[in-house]
Amino acid sequence: MIGKSGSFITIVFLIALTSFIGFGQNSMIDSLETRLSVAEGEDRIKTLILLSYNHLRISVEKSLEFSQMALEYSKKTGNTRKLARAYLMIGSGYNEKGNTVMPSGTSRRR
Repeated sequence: MIGKSGSFITIVFLIALTSFIGFGQNSMIDSLETRLSVAEGEDRIKTLILLSYNHLRISVEKSLEFSQMALEYSKKTGNTRKLARAYLMIGSGYNEKGNTVMPSGTSRRR
């Protein structure tokens, strides 16, 4: 009987923990989206990359959308450091999707 009670408590704890983590992540995304509405320059790119990162495990498509926006804005402003980070997030998104096709002319080392 004690074993069943302990298992029940463990399950309840895991469900509560999962809910708490999800709530925290949604709160972070909401804050970043609010920040994005007023952000400019490098801060805008940084916010887009953070939004891409925070969406990666929730919605890969949304993550790719934000990383593409970061890429375009980085090109527009000539920010090569953030351009590289945008490409990194795009790669992470495609990796998460399971799309590991290499561009033509490149090969994987084994």
